[in-house]
Amino acid sequence: MPGMNKKNDNALQGKPVVREIHIYKLVNIRDTESENAFFSQVKGNLVKKVSSDKTGIFQAALPIGEYSIFIKEGEHLYANIFDGNNNVFPVVVNEDKITNIQIKIDYNAAY
Repeated sequence: MPGMNKKNDNALQGKPVVREIHIYKLVNIRDTESENAFFSQVKGNLVKKVSSDKTGIFQAALPIGEYSIFIKEGEHLYANIFDGNNNVFPVVVNEDKITNIQIKIDYNAAY
C-alpha cells in the first residue's frame, strides 16, 4: 500500500475557516431537533456567540461549567461530537485554565 506524501498529509489537516460559534450550557441530544449533525433547534441556554478569525481561532471567557459547542452553518447549527450520555459537543471549563478544543467541520469530507 503506498504511503501518504507530505502534500496529502497537509490536506488531511483541513484549513481554518471563519465561523460563528454558539456556546450553550451543556445540551443533551434529546433537547434538540436535528438531522445527522445539523440542528434546527436547540432547547437550551445560549451563553455566548463568538466568531473564529481567519486562522480559525476563537476564544470566549466563560464561568466554570459544562458547555456545548455548535458552529453556525447556513440556517442550522452543526456539531459532530457526542459523549456517552448523548451530550452535544461537551466542553468543560475549569477555574483559571484555558480549555483548548479543535472543531472539525467535516460533513462534506471524503475520506
